[in-house]
Amino acid sequence: MRLCEVLKNVKGRFILSYNDCEFVRELYKDFNIDEVERNHNLVGKYKDKEYKYSELIIRNY
Repeated sequence: MRLCEVLKNVKGRFILSYNDCEFVRELYKDFNIDEVERNHNLVGKYKDKEYKYSELIIRNY
């Protein structure tokens, strides 16, 4: 929550990446949010797990 408050006052541009969840979506609802799906970094470590996950790209432009 502190990061969100700081980013509300940034004079320049920013881009932020977060795991997708409702709390983050609500917290940053005043910014531009794009949902992307990406490969998990540890694909080889977790053989029976999902290899992709949803990520949010949050920006003020």
